[in-house]
Amino acid sequence: MKTLDEIKRMMAAGDAAKAAESLKELLAKEPDNLQAKMLYGTCCQLLGDEETFRRIHDELAPEMEKRGKSEPQSDTVSLWRKYHALWMSLIVGGLVLAGLTGAAWYFGNDIKDQFATLYGGPEQVPRYIRSADSLYAGPPRSGLEVDSSKRFSGSGGEL
Repeated sequence: MKTLDEIKRMMAAGDAAKAAESLKELLAKEPDNLQAKMLYGTCCQLLGDEETFRRIHDELAPEMEKRGKSEPQSDTVSLWRKYHALWMSLIVGGLVLAGLTGAAWYFGNDIKDQFATLYGGPEQVPRYIRSADSLYAGPPRSGLEVDSSKRFSGSGGEL
């Protein structure tokens, strides 16, 4: 069985899968090892198992809040602060992503409605705008396409 220091080195080397397996073994023998639980949760997060990461956070939060007040300088509390910061960044990141997605959907639909009003109905909106799933698809093609192999760089040589 590996020690926590050996497991931390595995994680630092980027081997989260091996570290997670070693932490499972350690937690089977020491189920109350809070540092091992947090490291296991971190490995799970790195491996894409966000549910386990969050479950461990929720399980440890009450205990770590008490410990943070009684032993603020301990290694376990220090590790908890990092674990909690990672949890907070995931929550904030999810909220930002949800907000941006909602805003893009709202404004995308709003802009299409405005174009329809401006052009006198959805059928009158130019095709390059109607067919676009984004806010701006670019100008219509002019038919004056340039062969990019004949372009020159700014230094006078060919690209």
